[in-house]
Amino acid sequence: MLRLAAGLTTRIASEISIHLQASATLGSHTSSFRLFSTEVSRQIRAACVLERLPVVVPKEPLFEVEYHDLKERLFSKYRRELPSEFTKVAGGDSADSAEGEAGESSFTPAPLVTEADEKRDVKSLHRALDKRLFFLVRSRGADGSEEPWHFPQRSHEPGETIRQTAEGALADVLTDDEGRQVYFIGHSPAGHGRYPGWDLFFHRAQLIKGTATLRPGGSVHDFAWVTKEELPEYIKDPNAQNLFNMILAGP
Repeated sequence: MLRLAAGLTTRIASEISIHLQASATLGSHTSSFRLFSTEVSRQIRAACVLERLPVVVPKEPLFEVEYHDLKERLFSKYRRELPSEFTKVAGGDSADSAEGEAGESSFTPAPLVTEADEKRDVKSLHRALDKRLFFLVRSRGADGSEEPWHFPQRSHEPGETIRQTAEGALADVLTDDEGRQVYFIGHSPAGHGRYPGWDLFFHRAQLIKGTATLRPGGSVHDFAWVTKEELPEYIKDPNAQNLFNMILAGP
């Protein structure tokens, strides 16, 4: 019995020694990792991807049009025509007739192509009504040179969330307009890009009401509302284009 107890005590002491050595090794690696990560700290920035949603219902893609045509042809084979006394409307015509549907008043839809479309006025929100428009800005560098087009962005401040930084980036370039309503989507960024020495997080937002007017005297001096298809004309970086295609998935 004494030999069994002594053997058990020796085994427990050996296992404790092994765990202590492993903890010491892990602690040394953790300390070196923390030291390494502190030495190569990267700047964090956040950008606001502001968009205007489509004003009209977007045109159906070709496959949807073909599906509805096929569905109509199949249903028309088994459709039963009701007696005229069940389908008459106030004017006396059948509801199935063109006159019954239209009645005395005729409705003419407004054209989808606006004057801003014809002039390609990228500063107007009254264009590309069936598509989303994205807000890009352009700044001048310290030497006065033109910088590439980009989404409004700024550096992250201690204590801020990424969303708060993105909100500040938009507020830095726009005037204080009480009539403007911007909705920031969620609290998590939609995408992330790595650049030499800094990381950029993209947070999406939607312009619900109002317009975008640049703040006078700021570093940003120009802006444009562009569609997803027009983005490559303004942002030339192919890596950024691939990232935006993933972030801005959809029509």
